[in-house]
Amino acid sequence: MRVILSAALLFGASLLSACSGELFCTDIFVSAVSVTVKDAQGNILKDARVAYSLDGAAMEDAACFSPETGGGCELWSTRDQPGDYLVRATSADGSRTAEQRIQVDGDECHASPESMTLTLQ
Repeated sequence: MRVILSAALLFGASLLSACSGELFCTDIFVSAVSVTVKDAQGNILKDARVAYSLDGAAMEDAACFSPETGGGCELWSTRDQPGDYLVRATSADGSRTAEQRIQVDGDECHASPESMTLTLQ
């Protein structure tokens, strides 16, 4: 009987919170844009540098989402925020650059994840 009463109270509380209009966001990080950098032959460039601008703001470094044991990175990520991104990848020696714009949708809590591959020629 206590189990049924507890379940009914939890169900009622969830209905009240759903009706209150309050928004409850999770603490889970969702990268708005995941970036892979490749060379013209399709090889992943683990020593590339990746930066991005969100909604025209100053460029900032992307985070390495998939670090390699010996250094380098296979997958880069931006912050968890919707908006207009300009993403730029540069080779380790600075001689090759590629960039791409992408619009990321989302809600009050998280971005809707997008991915891109930038190819350095």
